[in-house]
Amino acid sequence: MKRYVILIFTCLILLSACTSSRNQLFLETVPSWVSEKIDNEIEGNSINYYRIQGNGFSIESATRNAVCVFYESLNPSLYLINKEEFVSQLTQKYSYPPLEMEIVKKYIKQYEDKSYNIIYLISANKLKIEESKIKKIEKDLEISTKLDSFESESNLFYRENKDFDSIKVNINAYIYAKDNGFDDKASDYLDTIISLISYLNIRVYARNNANSLEIRVNREQAFLNPLVQNAKLLVQYNTKDLDFNNYLRNEELYPKDNRFVFYLDNKNINLKGLLKFKIDLEEELDLLISKGYQEAANQIDFAINERVFSYKAISEFSDKEILLTTVENDIRQVRKESVTTDFFVSKLEELGASVIVDEDIDIDNIDQFKSRADYLFIFRAETVEQDIGLKAHVLSHGSLVIYDLSNLALVYDSELIDSIAIKSTTEESEDEAFLKIAKKTYHNYF
Repeated sequence: MKRYVILIFTCLILLSACTSSRNQLFLETVPSWVSEKIDNEIEGNSINYYRIQGNGFSIESATRNAVCVFYESLNPSLYLINKEEFVSQLTQKYSYPPLEMEIVKKYIKQYEDKSYNIIYLISANKLKIEESKIKKIEKDLEISTKLDSFESESNLFYRENKDFDSIKVNINAYIYAKDNGFDDKASDYLDTIISLISYLNIRVYARNNANSLEIRVNREQAFLNPLVQNAKLLVQYNTKDLDFNNYLRNEELYPKDNRFVFYLDNKNINLKGLLKFKIDLEEELDLLISKGYQEAANQIDFAINERVFSYKAISEFSDKEILLTTVENDIRQVRKESVTTDFFVSKLEELGASVIVDEDIDIDNIDQFKSRADYLFIFRAETVEQDIGLKAHVLSHGSLVIYDLSNLALVYDSELIDSIAIKSTTEESEDEAFLKIAKKTYHNYF
């Protein structure tokens, strides 16, 4: 009887060294499966064993580190669909059903710095492992075939001087390779993308019209420098908002016959300044970032060169004489002293025009002004509603028309534009509303 008691006690000690993965034990002695080599070569054995370990300042972090490293070691040879699912299943449920994988034992050691070292013994169905290896080979072949098709498409585009399309195909190839764990291939595609971009050169030419620029994208290639087909460009320049404050604008340019045209007029652009032209890969960069490949997006963006072009626009009103009249009425249709004349004069003089102000002209008979100026500007505004409470609310509308007096042709008609203003007095509100209308009508033309 005493011998049986000793035997049972000895078994309990041995079992304590090989506890279930769901128990946590701090052991002074290291279990044999930790220190000895795991043998998976026994004939007829249907189980594969793996020993994994990780460190961390909590058992949870040490466990996750161990399982993540385990995943990375298996992934090159096994078909594992989703890393997070693999890690989640093993860390939370101690199993991964697709491979009939289970954590069967664990050993935890805590160090003086309160960090943990955790070691797991994991079993898996050998047949499932072999099936996963075969599936991995098949999947890798499928991925390689797809990448080969990307490369063929890219090379074809390049031979047709469609460098921009070739770059986009290589970006798609990079994403596909990264998504499927082909990091070395992805790195090659990134190098190709940067190389293709580096050979692109943007050239700017002045056209016959002084306010019109032609832009071309060429590939720097020996003496040929072929014109790149199907490219897209972005141009960046300073323009003005409704209050005529400067702000930076990005505008997309699309080619016609593989050439781009940028017009300096009709954009509220500054009369002189700088234009920055660059290859437009914004959609592709956004896609890379959305997929989590920020570093690749940064490298590509850094590789994109800008072509800076200094310009000086010439206004159609430069050195012209402009006859200006403004008519502003209150709600009773009584004419007020103009608050918009100074605005129009200052803006037109900025364009290089000479302005003649005449508030008493007959706007229904413009033929009589042909000899007085080159252009006629007529601004009309009136108040249509007003409400006086704690503040004076005023609704006004107005319009601007421009005539070329050389042929009496109507150059511009803004049609009616509404404006609301709220100030302390009706007069202040009317003035504010009229000035807003003047700015809108002028801004919309220029």
